[in-house]
Amino acid sequence: DKLGNLIRTIAIGATDTAPIGITTDGKYLWWIGSVNGIVVQWAK
Repeated sequence: DKLGNLIRTIAIGATDTAPIGITTDGKYLWWIGSVNGIVVQWAK
């Protein structure tokens, strides 16, 4: 990503939807329906 943080993709078989950012414990989860996966961005 732009911050140079680690990004890991996890397959979840989600339906197409707009990316949603969830902030919890310094962690950002983006639901990307177009790729059926989650991009996990760990805060430094």
